[in-house]
Amino acid sequence: MALTKATQNVLEGIVSTGSTGVSAGSFIVAQQYKITSLGTTTQSQWNTIAGTTGQTYVVGSLFTAATIGASSGNGAAAVARTLANRFADVVNVKDFGAVGDGIADDTAAIQAAIDSIGSKGGLVYFPAGTYLVSSTITISKNKTYLQGQGNNSIITRNTDYGNTFVFTGNTTTGLNLFDVGISDIKITSTALTTSGAHIYAEGAWRMTINNIYLQDGFIGFDFKGLVASYINNIYVVFTSLYAGSAFGRKYMTFRNAGTVFDKKSSGDVFVNNFNLRGNTSNQITQYGLEVISGDGLWFENGHIGNTTTANIHINANTAEMLNLLFFSNVMSDEGTVYSLLFDGNVPSVYNLVQFSNCTFKSGGAPSFCQFGIVFAANATVKNVLFTGCNITEFGKTAVTTSGANHQNIYFDNCNVFTNGSDTTATFPGYNLLSGSRYISIIGGRSSGTNQSYGVQLGGSHTNIIIDSVDLTGNSTDSINGYQSSVNVSNCLIQGNINVASASTITPPLGENIQYVTGTTNINYISASNVGRIIVLNFQGILTVNDGVGNIKLNGNFTTSVDDTLTLVYNGAEWVEIARSTN
Repeated sequence: MALTKATQNVLEGIVSTGSTGVSAGSFIVAQQYKITSLGTTTQSQWNTIAGTTGQTYVVGSLFTAATIGASSGNGAAAVARTLANRFADVVNVKDFGAVGDGIADDTAAIQAAIDSIGSKGGLVYFPAGTYLVSSTITISKNKTYLQGQGNNSIITRNTDYGNTFVFTGNTTTGLNLFDVGISDIKITSTALTTSGAHIYAEGAWRMTINNIYLQDGFIGFDFKGLVASYINNIYVVFTSLYAGSAFGRKYMTFRNAGTVFDKKSSGDVFVNNFNLRGNTSNQITQYGLEVISGDGLWFENGHIGNTTTANIHINANTAEMLNLLFFSNVMSDEGTVYSLLFDGNVPSVYNLVQFSNCTFKSGGAPSFCQFGIVFAANATVKNVLFTGCNITEFGKTAVTTSGANHQNIYFDNCNVFTNGSDTTATFPGYNLLSGSRYISIIGGRSSGTNQSYGVQLGGSHTNIIIDSVDLTGNSTDSINGYQSSVNVSNCLIQGNINVASASTITPPLGENIQYVTGTTNINYISASNVGRIIVLNFQGILTVNDGVGNIKLNGNFTTSVDDTLTLVYNGAEWVEIARSTN
């Protein structure tokens, strides 16, 4: 063994200078030597080098508490460990032959490093470098964690072979994989990929994914039966197809695990601080985020954009649950066709999907995304809530419901504005197509000079509520296609709230106070939604007749200027509540 005097003791980062004590993770020596090589030595040789048997020294490759002396400040005695045991705390892929120069194929070395992890688990470390891989790296042992140095640790691939990293439970027995993770690593494709994900996880529980940067590829993250897991600080950017097609590509997807696993849909998964996108000049993926099944998924503080079909695709096409999906402070922008598409025709799977303080916007480059939020005609969608969301700049409609299979859909204080930018035709803010039912639009607004109407109603509706919405400022009118099954109240309506007296009058929508001009007697009032209350304020002298038509009064009411008559509609007649003579 060769030892040279120096000002610092160094042993691959383990030995440091200071007092004669030793603390966890360090070996401190009073006499300052630099260990430049390790070899076979005897205790007496070390004693001679160190000066006395009382000095701190190493015996062979063993750190011993008895010879090291005092412990760290907390009073705990140091524990004897071999160098092999100490180094095993972290498995370095370079110790297994990985080169990290971006030229040599490091696949076998990386897999060997991962496979060396024992039953107690461990960390596989990727020092700064570019590691070329040519086939799938598999992690199938519990408590295995991969870690790099952020964007300085790059996994790169230039061939088309499927998944890059696979974290998987036993696909034969259904035994799940527990307590695994990957962090501080960049993964990139530099050539065409037609299948597979950069990070694929099936049957994994308590997985942690943190500080990951994925560049180009086919799918970024593919999760199947992922449970009780955390995904934080994610950046996925696809900028080149490498002459491939956008079809089938996704930034992130949640779908069913194999039938052998007891938990097939992903659940109790938290995705925070994420950016999933392509570029504006060339939309790269078919879908951004796709959720086919999930039972408790939280998405918070994120951005999704630049797709050819839908930035967010919620697709209930299996019998597994789509239950408890929560989006908060997420922006979906740019793209080509849909910002958010609800799809799938399995009626029993939807339970609760909620968007809070989210923004859906077109972006307008290279052209306007056509539709904001769309409930597809073939989809059976129930129990969806939007709270405090903005839906804007789309070429056509902001919100479209397409049929009777959409129920219990709520828009609470949402702002729909400046849509209908495709000037080849006119488009409303909300477009409730024929058969839509159990839809509530409460508060917020639907307006903008490009929008034809705030709300377009298609017909055959049941239980549509539009309440306290600002519907002014549209190019044509506030509402089109009104029918009595639609409850419109307390809204700001553009245009005149006066109604001319006639044998039959039709009160304008939205406003409950109507100013009746003229002197023609009134016998009928057009049907409206059950329970609607109106106050007629008369600007002239006329008679409202009891029982001639569908008006039921406590006797005829002959008016003078500023007299009022309050009525409620019971589904067949307008019934007097009160009258006043002023």
